[in-house]
Amino acid sequence: MKGEGKMALEDYEFGARRCSRDSICKFIPQYAIKDARFADCCPAISRYNLHAYSGGGRVIMANSLLQGRGEISEEVREIVFRCQLCGACQTSCHIVTELVEPLEIARELKFRCVEEGKENQALSSVRARLVKTNNIFGKKQSDRARWAEGLQAKDAGAEAVETLFFAGCRLSYDESFHPVARKSLQLMLEAGMDVGILGKAETCCGGRLFDMGYRDDFHKLAGTLAKRIRSSGAYRLVTACGCCYGTFRQFFPMAGIDLEGVEVLHVSEVLEELLGEGKVELKKAVPLRVAYHDPCHLGRLGEPYQRWEGQYVKQMGLWVAEPDREVRRGLGGVFDPPRKVISAIEGIRLVEMKRKREHAWCCGAGGGVLEAYPAFAAWTALERMKEVVDEGCDALVTACPWCETTFRMAIGESGGGGPRVMDLVELVAMAT
Repeated sequence: MKGEGKMALEDYEFGARRCSRDSICKFIPQYAIKDARFADCCPAISRYNLHAYSGGGRVIMANSLLQGRGEISEEVREIVFRCQLCGACQTSCHIVTELVEPLEIARELKFRCVEEGKENQALSSVRARLVKTNNIFGKKQSDRARWAEGLQAKDAGAEAVETLFFAGCRLSYDESFHPVARKSLQLMLEAGMDVGILGKAETCCGGRLFDMGYRDDFHKLAGTLAKRIRSSGAYRLVTACGCCYGTFRQFFPMAGIDLEGVEVLHVSEVLEELLGEGKVELKKAVPLRVAYHDPCHLGRLGEPYQRWEGQYVKQMGLWVAEPDREVRRGLGGVFDPPRKVISAIEGIRLVEMKRKREHAWCCGAGGGVLEAYPAFAAWTALERMKEVVDEGCDALVTACPWCETTFRMAIGESGGGGPRVMDLVELVAMAT
């Protein structure tokens, strides 16, 4: 495998040629199935019911391209981009083998499409807007820090801070999420933390560019942002966005971008810490029955990425990694802190959905699907809401504004009603 911070489809050929075609990538593991209605793990194969849309189908597609037996036709391109890159296929696959990496292959297929000039046109427009304005909404850079007006946070671009709070595009520009960003920062300030923000110098983390297939644009944007983060002197980087968290923990090291000793934390981890130290007090009861949704980029995709430089050799008929490698099984993300924070609130009844933690069903927003195929994103979100309803919950709580946006959009388009969608920080605000 290459070590210069940039992989290629060819780097995954060894594993791709050893896919056993067992279709395990389509379902959560048998031991985790609680109800046959909620046994699927991949939104694309579940929605379109054609093997090509599955993780294994994409592996076959990659093999065909690598061996010169196929090309990126319009039909192939459509299949490639109808993937949230949620990673559920790889989590299931890696239970039985470490050789095949369907998630990384699916991502490389998007990169290949872009490199060959066969990008998705809807995403091309998003990319142009993001590159021009440094945010996915095409809003003014001067408005980026409006959410923080009146809060006494340090300007991390002008003075050193111990903790840097990174709002991200959705929390910065979507006014419906300004209370989440403000409350997150306010809780840290009131707890006596030395925390600052980049303000107008903050830019998009680039994660959505990476997931949409624009690797080179991501490298440029993320490289610049990394320099600003390091210049702040912060040794902790905190975000309330699950997608930003996954970008810093996975995409940055995957692209060879080093934050040099900066610990990346989600706000739920900080809240758990502050609650344990008695620096945040939950004084009010919140009588709700809630389910918690694990965002893909905070959960299974929040697992730290470690580059492996080695090869597989055959020993006693088995392929063995030399040297040993850490296999990404989706277990190293943020799962417990949000649940502990929710459970600490008096009156809350936290129930688990049938698909949870590393086997959670995607909200539908990732991989550019929300921007390019909104109907598919909404379908995926409504499939998740069926689990919430099945558990008789008053609310669905999550920890990523992109998940919340997709759930709310899908509920609105389906006529409204049903459980409300809430942010973890919003729930904490109700209790403080």
